[in-house]
Amino acid sequence: MLFFLLLFQAANFRYVDSSRVNVYASDGENLTQLELSDGDYDDDDADDDEDDEGEEGEPITEMEEDEDYEREEDDDDEDDDEDEDDDDDEHKQTPAEKKQAMDEYLAQIHMMEEKLADSQKAESEAKRKLKQAEKIVELERSLKNLQKAHRAKRKAAPTAKGGSQPRGSQRRGSQRRGSSASRGSPSAKGNQDSGRKGRPRQEGQAPLVANKKGLLTRYLSISDEKAFPYASPKRKKLNKRADGKIRYATPFEHVCGGNSDMKNKSLGLDGPSQYMSFSNAGLFEHETRGNCVQNWDKGQRRVKVSRKDVTAQGAVVFDVSTDALAWKWCYEGAKVVIEGKTYEFHGAKTIKPWPYKCAKSVWQKQKKQSTGSPGKKWWTTKNRKEVGAKCAEWTAFAKEVLILVKPGKKLKIKTDRKPAKKGKECTKSLVDKCIKFNVKTSTPCCCSNPKCGTPCPRAPGA
Repeated sequence: MLFFLLLFQAANFRYVDSSRVNVYASDGENLTQLELSDGDYDDDDADDDEDDEGEEGEPITEMEEDEDYEREEDDDDEDDDEDEDDDDDEHKQTPAEKKQAMDEYLAQIHMMEEKLADSQKAESEAKRKLKQAEKIVELERSLKNLQKAHRAKRKAAPTAKGGSQPRGSQRRGSQRRGSSASRGSPSAKGNQDSGRKGRPRQEGQAPLVANKKGLLTRYLSISDEKAFPYASPKRKKLNKRADGKIRYATPFEHVCGGNSDMKNKSLGLDGPSQYMSFSNAGLFEHETRGNCVQNWDKGQRRVKVSRKDVTAQGAVVFDVSTDALAWKWCYEGAKVVIEGKTYEFHGAKTIKPWPYKCAKSVWQKQKKQSTGSPGKKWWTTKNRKEVGAKCAEWTAFAKEVLILVKPGKKLKIKTDRKPAKKGKECTKSLVDKCIKFNVKTSTPCCCSNPKCGTPCPRAPGA
């Protein structure tokens, strides 16, 4: 401790040499040596002490030095602030410049919003196209399954009465049209080729004629059941057709126009017609009259009527149960006399262009797409023939016979099979159908019931 005290005193001790110092003074020409005593001389520290004294000669303390330093720093800061204020004044924006900058900023935000909206729109469009592609693939798969099932059914179907053909004859789709189906009266004679041009009947093949005395069957809908034992068409009077005329619908329009309850041009539906659809059970008994054979059999009542009874009640029969018989009405058309008045029923050959369902089907197949409708220029002779063939294909699949009753009249019918018990019908879904039918108990086994062992088709009517 004593050592540090001595060291502190030694550090603060000021040593002055008492030896003499030579000092020279100048009078402008000569230097004169002066002698200074110890009291007349001091070192540089003495001068510093004098500078550090105040107004009254008192020495300046360390605290005062710190205050002076801080004061100088404050002065420097004030100078810097003044310089910054000057810079701010130089760069200060006018109201117009501020407005322009704000407009540019808002424009950038608007541009970013537009880019975001475009990206979201593109994303939604991509999702929509993906769903549409998936739907198309699903529809194509369903169509292939339907075609496969139809071919298998045709191959397994037994030979119908009255419609047998010898082995080696060409398939039904290539049979020649051999009769007029206006009132079920046959017109073919012998083996004369009465088919349409380019598709001759094979030698030895019997001509295909309408079964004049054959039986016709039909499965009643809910509205038909209420009117039993009478049946009537959806349209009981003449109505305005697609060409703007008030008249009977043609067989072509009934088939290709869908016979829908309402008119929808985008779907190819031209509204209800004055026809009722029956099946040719006389010519295709096993394919039409058997229980749960037809795809629209849901256990409802099946009715029957003979051609003779139909004509006796003043109705007209249009047999379109095969594509050969249907060609007359689907493509060529003909004139029919009803109650002494002649009506001309146009087929695809001469009918006014309109986007009927079968025309849309042909056009979309040509374009390899699932939407859209043909225009008026598309209705060439070649395309009209394809439309007529599509119409005949649809009617042949259903073994269809059309019955046209007089306006305001009804057709009397009889029960061929009693309907299923109430609540037992196969109506759980659009694709639900009858698999088996117990005639004694009037109970169907539906495809919606797993115990029946047969799954429902992928699409209605399949």
